[in-house]
Amino acid sequence: MVNTHKILMNQYKKYYNHFIENSYNVEEIQTKKLLEILRKNKRSEFGQKHSFSSIKTIEQFQRNIPTETYEGYKKYINKISLKRQAVLTSEKITLFEPTSGSTSNSKLIPYTDGLRTEFLAGIAPWIYSIHKNYPQAMIGKQYWSITPIVNSEKPNFKSGIKIGFEDDGFYLGTDNERNNNMFIVPIEIKYVFDFRSFKYLTHLFLLKEKSLSLISIWNPSMMQVLFEDIKADMLSLCKDIAKGTFNDSLIIPKNIKLKLLRQFSADKKRAEELLNIYEKYKDTSIFFHKIFPNLKIISCWTNGNARLSMDFIKNNFSKSIVQGKGLIATECIVSIPINKLKFPAVSILSHFFEFLELDEDLSPTGKILLTHQLELNKQYCVIVTTSGGLYRYNLNDIISVKGYFNQIPLIEFIGKLDNVSDIVGEKLHETYVKNSIVKILKKYDLKPKFIMLAPEKENNNIFYVMFIESKTHDTLKLEIEKELSKNYHYSYCRKIGQLKPLKVFIIKSNGARDYIKHKASMIKLGDIKLSYLSKEFGWSQVFEGSYSR
Repeated sequence: MVNTHKILMNQYKKYYNHFIENSYNVEEIQTKKLLEILRKNKRSEFGQKHSFSSIKTIEQFQRNIPTETYEGYKKYINKISLKRQAVLTSEKITLFEPTSGSTSNSKLIPYTDGLRTEFLAGIAPWIYSIHKNYPQAMIGKQYWSITPIVNSEKPNFKSGIKIGFEDDGFYLGTDNERNNNMFIVPIEIKYVFDFRSFKYLTHLFLLKEKSLSLISIWNPSMMQVLFEDIKADMLSLCKDIAKGTFNDSLIIPKNIKLKLLRQFSADKKRAEELLNIYEKYKDTSIFFHKIFPNLKIISCWTNGNARLSMDFIKNNFSKSIVQGKGLIATECIVSIPINKLKFPAVSILSHFFEFLELDEDLSPTGKILLTHQLELNKQYCVIVTTSGGLYRYNLNDIISVKGYFNQIPLIEFIGKLDNVSDIVGEKLHETYVKNSIVKILKKYDLKPKFIMLAPEKENNNIFYVMFIESKTHDTLKLEIEKELSKNYHYSYCRKIGQLKPLKVFIIKSNGARDYIKHKASMIKLGDIKLSYLSKEFGWSQVFEGSYSR
């Protein structure tokens, strides 16, 4: 049997060493990366329009090409979808990857083999760093995020370009070897569209494997989604594991069921072991540790709004190390965990980066800096140029510089610059809302299981609602309103009557669960992020509870 793990680690070690060596040489390696991207794409339509062939310096590049968001690239992507290549890149577009659409309309990001290589240039040093610093995490089998397809209907592009890659294995360079001895859950499970059946099958494959040593997901809310029903279904799950069968109530496409059954054999011994653990430890905090005694690392987002979802992991997987994933977007990889540093490092080998400086109020100053010019404790918005055909692309992701690894900035993801609720002109920025909420919760020592601000509309009246799963303080509503009113635009809208007074909605059920369930009907499960601010109306119909007086 081919030892895929050993082959990968030998390959990834080269990337890791290259990253470490160039940590003293950030300006030169970033300049080299930019000129390489421009050289490869100079014959594309975009490259010819912006004179890539004549650009020799970063300054020329910045003069020739303005910064853009996705809207500025839509016309080019539309051309590609109509059977055109060599539009944004000279290299062939191999697929479009949809974004989650959680803070804006869904976008299709073009992928090339060059972009995939750029992702690998960030992922590989990170994975090898785990291998080097936490070898036990790489000994057993691994679970890398797989989420069901939300809608099986794909856009009918004349180009025939594929929509979406299989799973996280795409980043690892293992998608052609997906059914090897590294991964626990078969990729075919993504074609199980019934959500309950998808979860049940995921549980079966996870529970069978005692050697699970690493879990890689995106938002930590996914951990709760994956594991919260295991206890309720344990008897049925153990029965299926003992017999090597699937519960008859599951809704699985016939061809997919046959493929999955070929990879699922009976294991009576493991089923008996699981039942014994269930009987002894089901009501304890070490229940999952007993089931997965070798689980060393859980890799997930830990910054920004991801902090809202960490309680489930802390309460149920306290013996495992939680490693922050760094900042990885659909478009690019910005930062990676390296060694045992507290904050992830900018992925200098992946893409060319620029950073728009922000002032204390998160307003752009207009000053754009390069990676080696970033200052400690300053906040910036990330601008990236990739081999996928996005040039000076503004991610609207806010980062803060927390330190340095040699010359590489160590950064923390703060939030989205473009997540602003502006229904009648109030301009509530998510980061501002988050800071206001945290301040009040700290004042009254409130630790809600779930909290979120969102707009509601009743009888043509618009107002904001604080949805909270917690005991509350009598003055909470007034305190939150007071903090929000420090925002000039919100205060003005309240004074002239465009917005009615804020209300508080007490959630009686599981707020995080209901939020995730609602969002799962619209975006990929792994992309769901809990947030302090939602721009959507109608959450009072989603959560079980009532308005406080």
